[in-house]
Amino acid sequence: MISARLASEQGREVFAIPGSIDSLASKGCHHLIKQGAKLVESSTDILEELKHLVPEQQSRNVEAKSDEITSEDNNLLSAMGFYAISFESLLKISRLTAEALSSMLMVLELESKVTTPAGGHYQRLI
Repeated sequence: MISARLASEQGREVFAIPGSIDSLASKGCHHLIKQGAKLVESSTDILEELKHLVPEQQSRNVEAKSDEITSEDNNLLSAMGFYAISFESLLKISRLTAEALSSMLMVLELESKVTTPAGGHYQRLI
């Protein structure tokens, strides 16, 4: 919340991903949205908001890539199944490094293909 406040005071973009209305952990994000933070439901929302920073051709390429599922992503999604699974279990199953797995999961979450229901677990949405 401090970082978001400072960013807002400096005129920087502030984004927030809404959470469950029943969760205390979502109160901060909901407060930011009420204060004017941009609501993010997918990576497309961020790209749309920041498209003025990216040349038009490059922007089209990024948008097209965000809709594609790479073979690596597909392999990870297949390994996940549709039940919540811990990061550690995904490391063992995927045989990826922690850095690579973390990066892939973040991108998949921004693309609304994976969610984090609770406690360091991940769940496939598609």
